Amino acid sequence: MSRIRRQWFELTSGLFCFAWAFLGWLTVIPNQDILADGIQAQSLLTDPRIVLAFPGQKHGGPLEYPATLLAEWLSPGNYFANAAIRPVLAFITGFLVAKLFLALFPNAARWAFLAAVAVGPTILHGLLGAEGNTVGVWWLQPNWDMAWLLVVAGAMVLAYVLQTPGPEPSKNRWFGSSLLAGLLLGLGFYAHPAIILLLVPIVALVLLRSRWSLSTLLLTAAGAAVGALPAAISYVVNAGVNTWDPSHGAFIAMGYYRSIGASILGLDGIPDYMSALLPYSLGLPPSTDPSVGRWQSMLMWILVLAIVVTTIVGLVRSLRSRTRPSIAIAFAMTWTVASITMFGFVTFIDPVWIYSSGLGILLWLSVGALPAMFAKRWIGNGLAAIAIGVMAISTITHNWHFYSDAPARFQEKVDEMSRQQDLADALVDAGAGYVFGSYYDVIPVGYASGMRLRTITNRYNRFPLTAEELAGPDLIVATKTVGPDPWALESLTHVKAKCKALPGKSVGAYQLFSCPPQALVFNK
Repeated sequence: MSRIRRQWFELTSGLFCFAWAFLGWLTVIPNQDILADGIQAQSLLTDPRIVLAFPGQKHGGPLEYPATLLAEWLSPGNYFANAAIRPVLAFITGFLVAKLFLALFPNAARWAFLAAVAVGPTILHGLLGAEGNTVGVWWLQPNWDMAWLLVVAGAMVLAYVLQTPGPEPSKNRWFGSSLLAGLLLGLGFYAHPAIILLLVPIVALVLLRSRWSLSTLLLTAAGAAVGALPAAISYVVNAGVNTWDPSHGAFIAMGYYRSIGASILGLDGIPDYMSALLPYSLGLPPSTDPSVGRWQSMLMWILVLAIVVTTIVGLVRSLRSRTRPSIAIAFAMTWTVASITMFGFVTFIDPVWIYSSGLGILLWLSVGALPAMFAKRWIGNGLAAIAIGVMAISTITHNWHFYSDAPARFQEKVDEMSRQQDLADALVDAGAGYVFGSYYDVIPVGYASGMRLRTITNRYNRFPLTAEELAGPDLIVATKTVGPDPWALESLTHVKAKCKALPGKSVGAYQLFSCPPQALVFNK
């Protein structure tokens, strides 16, 4: 009990994260991307092999597959079993962020940090997505939660290494801890490379708040290189995978940075799910409302200018006095580094709003440290209260319609899972071995079948036919014949032209066809 009392702060932070993830686990119907990862895990049970990337991606580490494989073995196609590990991962992440906070700010008041974790940011805790395509709560995304946990763990280990007097008292421990910190950071990058948006500034914050040596940095970098190695290999091995890919060749032009920079920093007054990175990571509400975009942009101009000016002044003062920057200046520098990282990121990757979700962790640290940034505590306390209030209003208003009726949402999730499982059973009983169509339609039924149905989508196909399947006999394929989705109509038109309908073989909205394997190679 005494140990629990000593760690009440870390446990409370972890429980807040667990509560949000658990609420999402109970109520949020997993989107197609999550279920596609589940299908990949199911396939490993029937065809064991080494997998370096999630299906249809050049990168993205399947580091939680041991838990997912167990879930799919015990209860294939079950939404709740598949994601059961994620609230636990959320708890561990919250616990470790709190420990990192204590390592960097041991004398700071703790109320602001815990309040920030409890209420936001919306991009991390909320049900998000563009209208008509909600994509879930980000604590439930299988490759994101591991990236957050690993990067936070790496930063925490690095912080504790740098807080020790030096390597001499325990050289082996210092050596191993430095390598471990880097390894965790590298594995976080492997889990999802978009975590670079958090990784760079959070490491910068640790270095700004600690005394460090070149040897420690070199050891950490070596460990990071080892941890990121699978990402580099998978990027090459999976280079030809046919699916959506936001990466592109390096595009360096001042005109590009001026236009995209205003968007990713939220300075253009246009709320855009596909490009606004900084505003959403600071707890502001994801919105397509122009009026929200305008006031949000005005606030971002104030914040960005304050961060840049403070960084310049603080850097000059620190260089002149040869002292470490104050807490306020350290955070200004950190968010400047985060903004610069965004610019570097979009040089190679198209901006997508969800990529900034991990920066919510940096926001917790920032808001938590606000009361300690000013000599007059009431200023820091007031600013922290305002920031927490903005986050709370954003999170509550954005999600009230969903979470206010949690029992009905839970039942809706159970019913949807049952519908997909019943449909999968009926298609298998009718003789189908494959399901082909819109990504939005066939991924859920393919997942519900527990690999009894092979899932092929006409766009963003993550499960292409193997050479053996392409060389084999005709396939019995189920395709949806009704529905408003244009991809479903496209799939049906294609199948009607290339395949032979099987009379009397229909299940609900699906018709069975006999298709030559090449008919399911639909590269668009």
